[in-house]
Amino acid sequence: MSFFPDNTATVTLTASQIKTLHTTPFLVVPGRGGCIIEIKSAMVVYHAGSTPFNPGSGDEICFITGTLPNAFVDYPGGFGQAQGFCDQTTDQFVESPAWWNNEGTLGTNSNLPLADVIGSGISLWQYAALSTGWPTGANWSAGNGTMTVYIRYSYIVA
Repeated sequence: MSFFPDNTATVTLTASQIKTLHTTPFLVVPGRGGCIIEIKSAMVVYHAGSTPFNPGSGDEICFITGTLPNAFVDYPGGFGQAQGFCDQTTDQFVESPAWWNNEGTLGTNSNLPLADVIGSGISLWQYAALSTGWPTGANWSAGNGTMTVYIRYSYIVA
């Protein structure tokens, strides 16, 4: 395996993009042919608007790589419950350590064929981790804040 140098990306999601995360993952880092991505660190800042978002009780926000449903899901130490993060009236911050979740909880794929993630980017996604609605989370109808994602990553030749 060989690594490319570390890269960084900063992207901001609008309220409209956040509201579609339950059906459309938001691409944060594009994939690269013949490579997989190692996330070194990630931070997300929720910039509260005048109306908070309305996540369901089991909704989570996470990073994924690959194509659903064959994707590595849920970056540990990351978001977890959307409630308490993007349903707030004040700005919020969350930081995620640099390793993938392998605990085997609902919605987490810890073993996938390499072909399922080669060339894939990193996306932000909202899903229903704690409900029978897996994988689709609640349709958030309210909210006008934004989220800014800061991520450090490296491509690895697979």
